[in-house]
Amino acid sequence: MVELGTDEGGFAAFLADLVRPWGGHVTSFDIAARWAPSLVRIPNLTLVQGDVLVAGGNPDVRRLLVGGVLLYCDNGNKQREVELYAAHLPEGAILGVHDYNSEIMAEWVEPFVADLGFTPLGHDRMEALRNEWYPEPMTRFWFRWKVAP
Repeated sequence: MVELGTDEGGFAAFLADLVRPWGGHVTSFDIAARWAPSLVRIPNLTLVQGDVLVAGGNPDVRRLLVGGVLLYCDNGNKQREVELYAAHLPEGAILGVHDYNSEIMAEWVEPFVADLGFTPLGHDRMEALRNEWYPEPMTRFWFRWKVAP
């Protein structure tokens, strides 16, 4: 798993704990190292301080986007992250975006990822989470079923 936008690292730690039983690993990138010192002791979590929005994409991020991978975009510019990295995900990969319809608009992202061969994954379940405190469900996922030509 690759997370863009570590912040303090709570979600990165959750993901690492989630995939540990299957031998999974999480690498989380952030331009600022604000994460809790205890996170560096999690054996299947790698924290990288670096800019993921550089022209052409961060080569360290791109190297990780092979095989069965989940890319979770939660940095300061989700649209740019999707533009830089979604096309590099292989078939069978999952793309996740946080702050859906508040920082990345459905009108842009849905056709963009569809053109790349992604299909919605669990959008109906995320919609079911709407409530008075969260009128806009905050995360969306897509499965890449084919690499577009």
